[in-house]
Amino acid sequence: MDEKSWAPVAVAHEKVAAMEKKIADLKKKKPKPVDLDKQVVSIQKEMAAIKKNTPHYNVPMVSGVEEAALYVTKKDKGHGTKLDYRMGESRNLKIQQRGNPNTTGEEAPRIFLTAFPQKGKSKPRSLQNGSGQLELARAMVGNGVSQATESVNKN
Repeated sequence: MDEKSWAPVAVAHEKVAAMEKKIADLKKKKPKPVDLDKQVVSIQKEMAAIKKNTPHYNVPMVSGVEEAALYVTKKDKGHGTKLDYRMGESRNLKIQQRGNPNTTGEEAPRIFLTAFPQKGKSKPRSLQNGSGQLELARAMVGNGVSQATESVNKN
């Protein structure tokens, strides 16, 4: 769903969440309001109307991940650093000497965890596409990972 279509759904979700909190707060209130049930029913009707009148309110949603590279660069003016996100990009990082992003050492390649060696090889393979999350997932359910997942699958 694009952002233009999602915007009214997000607003409706925020309104409903606020109303649910209001109901919870009313129920916690001491002493309880005399017309508590009436107030709760009124708020619930309003929530139902929002849900009914908002297109795509009940569309199932999933969380997603988008590839992005983070660059820590020197500020244009003065001392310090700034963060630069570049969407759709991935990269190997340079080792930061003493944790300082302004003094970097050699590049550390992205590789599979050593706990998941490639069959018949002692060194882990390098990641070629994006962050490697998809490659790792495919290897774990496919033929790419050796003993680690095989022993888990047997047990």
